[in-house]
Amino acid sequence: MANPFYLPVSVGQPSTEYVHTVQPADASTPDYGTDPIAYEQLPPDARELFDAARESREVSVTDPDDRIERFAYPENPSPENGFYLIEREGETYELWTRTIESDGTVVLLQRLVVQPAAFLLGFFAIFAGGLLARRAASRAGST
Repeated sequence: MANPFYLPVSVGQPSTEYVHTVQPADASTPDYGTDPIAYEQLPPDARELFDAARESREVSVTDPDDRIERFAYPENPSPENGFYLIEREGETYELWTRTIESDGTVVLLQRLVVQPAAFLLGFFAIFAGGLLARRAASRAGST
C-alpha cells in the first residue's frame, strides 16, 4: 500500500498564477507604516485589475504581463513584501499580491482519484488475502 506508484507524477511544468486579494481596510488592519497609494496614481490596467479584485475579493492572472508592474509577487507575502494600501474614493483597501504554483489538472486527478482508488484496492487485497489465509488455515486444521 506504500508503493511509490501511488505518488502523483508531475506531468509538464507547473503553472504559475499571480493572485491579487483586495479587502476593505478597517480598524483590524494593522498599521504597517505604509502610506496608501492613490488609486488615480495606478496605471489604467492596474486600476482595472484592482477593481476586478475589489468586486470579487480575489483575481488570478497567469500571464506575467498581466501583473501590476509596480507591485511585488512573493510566494509568501508579508507586510514588507506583497502588502499595499490603496485609497479609492475616500476608502482605504488592503491589496495583497502573491505568486502560487499549481501542479495542473493531471496531478490533481491523480491525487483525488488514482491515489485513493489504488490505496483502497491495496487495502482490500490485503484484507482479502488475510481472509483467504485464515480460511485455508481453518480448513487445514479441520482435516
